[in-house]
Amino acid sequence: MVTGQSYKCIAMLSEARRLYGEGHYAECLRIIESIRTCSTRCGEQAACAIALRLAGPIVEELHPAQ
Repeated sequence: MVTGQSYKCIAMLSEARRLYGEGHYAECLRIIESIRTCSTRCGEQAACAIALRLAGPIVEELHPAQ
């Protein structure tokens, strides 16, 4: 179930995708890092973990595996 603080993670993911689409990669990565922080604090880790998985392709494109 998605409730409370986890909505913040999902909203931040939406903003990260928007920034990514506009070419603001540093800002995008900062927001994704904020999602990571949120996921460890909000008590709704499952929902925030989903947001992080959805952000994975963005991170992979900006920081390809070596």
